[in-house]
Amino acid sequence: MKTTELREVIACLPKGRTLYRYAKDDYAFRLLGRAVQSCATLEELRASPYGKLLEKPVVKDCMARGSSAQWFGPGFGAYREGQQTYRLSLDEWGGDGQQWSWRQTTRPGKSLVLQLNLTGRHHELMVGMLGDKEYDPFHFSCHPARKGRNATLAWARLDFDLETREALIEEIQTDRLRDVRALMRERPCKECGRIHWHGYRLDARQVKRFWEEEMKHHEAIWSEAILMASLEFLFGEIGVEKVFYHTFELGCRLKGITETRPPKSLYTSLPKKFCFRETGEIPAFLRGSRFRRRELKKVAEDSRFFVMD
Repeated sequence: MKTTELREVIACLPKGRTLYRYAKDDYAFRLLGRAVQSCATLEELRASPYGKLLEKPVVKDCMARGSSAQWFGPGFGAYREGQQTYRLSLDEWGGDGQQWSWRQTTRPGKSLVLQLNLTGRHHELMVGMLGDKEYDPFHFSCHPARKGRNATLAWARLDFDLETREALIEEIQTDRLRDVRALMRERPCKECGRIHWHGYRLDARQVKRFWEEEMKHHEAIWSEAILMASLEFLFGEIGVEKVFYHTFELGCRLKGITETRPPKSLYTSLPKKFCFRETGEIPAFLRGSRFRRRELKKVAEDSRFFVMD
């Protein structure tokens, strides 16, 4: 979308600190809470695209411990063990010019970026490991991420159209976890016993502490957390009625990704886990692009996008 349109939307959204709490598999409870609004009975819910979520052990356990009057309400599955606290923030990505392919946007213009940011605990443990309050080796300045006390763990790039009330999740990504995993693969020097990394000589015990006390907790939930936050933001704050999500092959083609491709699971198993369904439908706001129509014809009609409504 155009910069002026994007900034008008951002100006209308709530300001200030936005906390977001998430535990493993929370998406199942939150999606069921949304789905039940259009299902009159439990049988209808079972027959819906979200019915498979009722078979998840964590959901069955919560249902067994509560009464039917409590099922799928605001407290259903809340405050579960392992819950992490994040901060959400917004940014923008892209430009209004025609040379947009390197930015990996599906159409010319800007994406709205939803950032999932860490708390001060992350910063304190990182400083304890590095001994440096200013440098953040896990921040990549060419991506829409924050650094500092509330550094970005993951982000989602979103495109939407207020007239058609449709949205497209362009990308979800984390640099920080990828780079910390790379650090964890390093072995201490045989001579000094420290890990030589990016000009630093790190104490292996501090590196292990940073992983065990901080980053390990986010590894299993980051993709669920940023995707669920994006859906709640798009449906709840933006007010869209339908959210599209790229399939792997078409997404790479439309965004011009020819070399280093993203993790395939983010565009295959993750949307399926969230009960997106595959569709040959094309977002209305993409149909006007001659280039996009040509590219879309090269992909089978029954596997163009994932969609949730």
